[in-house]
Amino acid sequence: MIEDHQIQVRASVGIALSQAGHEDPTELMQAADVAMYAAKARGKGRYEVYQPDLQAAIVRRLDRTADLQRAIEGGSSLCTTSRS
Repeated sequence: MIEDHQIQVRASVGIALSQAGHEDPTELMQAADVAMYAAKARGKGRYEVYQPDLQAAIVRRLDRTADLQRAIEGGSSLCTTSRS
């Protein structure tokens, strides 16, 4: 409480665990970032532990977002296909 006002803080958290042979701090931060984006995609106040399949899902989502943005900016229609 701050001056009789209740404050709620929500955070989306990405977790990356170090494993033998995968201890590079930069790679761990990148993995945690991917997990954080996955957590945000699920809603506010969530957490996600990094799994390799998250990387592909986030890349697909970012690609779709970029495609939509380019279509909006270019005033063109967008034809999408399902990517598995």
